[in-house]
Amino acid sequence: MTEQNKHLESVQERIAALHETIAEREQDIRDRARKFQSELEQEISPAEIVRRHPWQAVLGALAAGLLTGRMLRSLASGPADGASAEPAVHAALAPIALPDSAMRDIRLELIRSAKDLGVNYLQRYIEGKFRKTPETPSSSH
Repeated sequence: MTEQNKHLESVQERIAALHETIAEREQDIRDRARKFQSELEQEISPAEIVRRHPWQAVLGALAAGLLTGRMLRSLASGPADGASAEPAVHAALAPIALPDSAMRDIRLELIRSAKDLGVNYLQRYIEGKFRKTPETPSSSH
């Protein structure tokens, strides 16, 4: 073989080695990205947020239920000061206007649902505190 052929073969071998290294690095980056994505999804999941901040979640659900009840009550009763609202507002709200008994039922169901969710979560939270759970490998960072 000539000197030029040897040099060409060594360049081709180096190119092949570089391609292999690039492919390995690419796979490593993809694996890290998948791991980061799963950790991020776990970190910002609603269940994890509620697990870390149970009282704030219960109070937030209670506040949302109360605000929703007030909004529904104000929609059903009309303006509070007795002044006539704009006809366009009444026309926009007309499809959702419900009788008082239906509004009362909706409010009660919202309150019951919020209460049930809060009580169920609190029960699971307390049971989890008393029960020893083995630590998972992903949480031992």
